[in-house]
Amino acid sequence: MKSVTNLHQQWIQSVKQLSEGLGPESLAVLPMMEQSMNGSVMALSEYIKNQSKGHLWEIQTGMMNYIMGQKKLLDGL
Repeated sequence: MKSVTNLHQQWIQSVKQLSEGLGPESLAVLPMMEQSMNGSVMALSEYIKNQSKGHLWEIQTGMMNYIMGQKKLLDGL
């Protein structure tokens, strides 16, 4: 989990840098992507504490939403 947390922090910093060069339409996608990523990392942390299948669904849903946002972002570039 420590490795995931470190990578998540690096990703947050990268998103801040990325947002500086985006247009308004692409910029609007970033909060959704960030929310999806953050939710997935939190669900992973909860899954480690309590191995409920519901947490796995949360992780999967969050990451799929993130990927859809990433596709919108890339389409806008």
